[in-house]
Amino acid sequence: EYKEHFNLSENSILEKYVINFQYILIHLTPERIAKVKLSLMPKAFLKILTIPELDLPTLSEYLQDISELFFMDDGTKFLYSLFVYIYGTTELQPEEVGKVVKQIAKGKEDIAMTTAERLVQQGLEQGLEQGLEQGLEQGLQQGLQQGLQQGEYKKAIETARRMKADGFDVATILRITGLAEKDLKENGIL
Repeated sequence: EYKEHFNLSENSILEKYVINFQYILIHLTPERIAKVKLSLMPKAFLKILTIPELDLPTLSEYLQDISELFFMDDGTKFLYSLFVYIYGTTELQPEEVGKVVKQIAKGKEDIAMTTAERLVQQGLEQGLEQGLEQGLEQGLQQGLQQGLQQGEYKKAIETARRMKADGFDVATILRITGLAEKDLKENGIL
């Protein structure tokens, strides 16, 4: 019934790789998720995707439904991923989320805060890395530009020496090389 909402051609690229491929699109509702026989983590994942707008009361209700995960060894990894998703898709703040977690799983609110701190740390590291790259690139460009300018200056001085040795007058040397009379004096040409 949902096929008409998607641009799916009969010769889909997936058909090349999956034998007997056909599209099966299901509208996920909390009721359908509850009926599916899955472990807690896949159900929790599917359920968070069905929440249209996640606010603190809805988050509290959701976290109560999956509170077992706070006390499972492999649940912590899932919760870190969950909080990364929540922070990336909502306006909820880590402090607010931490308070909700504290109400549901006392002593486990650090999971919400640790996730936020990790995201902040990753952001800082990425910013630092980008800053270093940009600084290095700018430094290389400036160094290259200064090197070229110094090379041009030395070339002009050498040209002025040869011109002076060949008997050119000072005005002609200055005009052709673009140097100032001061440059000629500082380099012993005059």
